[in-house]
Amino acid sequence: MGDRFYGVVIRCRHLNAMRVFLGETVGLGAPVVDSNIWLEYQLPGCDMILAVEQDDTAQGDRDSAVGNVAWCLRVDDVSAFEKRMTESGFGPEGETQIPGQGRSLIFRDPEGNCFFVRDSDGSPA
Repeated sequence: MGDRFYGVVIRCRHLNAMRVFLGETVGLGAPVVDSNIWLEYQLPGCDMILAVEQDDTAQGDRDSAVGNVAWCLRVDDVSAFEKRMTESGFGPEGETQIPGQGRSLIFRDPEGNCFFVRDSDGSPA
């Protein structure tokens, strides 16, 4: 696979739940590396890898909103992403508007980690 840049490594207690969440709910598809203790997803539009590691000592869950990491995902259509996430029970927890950079939404994964979603071109949604 050559050199990879690990932009984010998420440690989680429930690897299978994260596999389903990231692959199906978020829409990252199948991991490029998939084992019983480690997942890697190629983030769209960049050379960055999102890695997920099974760690039974990881703290945080969606209800307590005490995650371990935050990351950003660029998507083609923030509104369509918001609709898909909301229909899956993972609606946004907040929204920001950065002048000249468009709309960003804040979500949490099942382990309580924040991630921000914004338009891939940075234009307002």
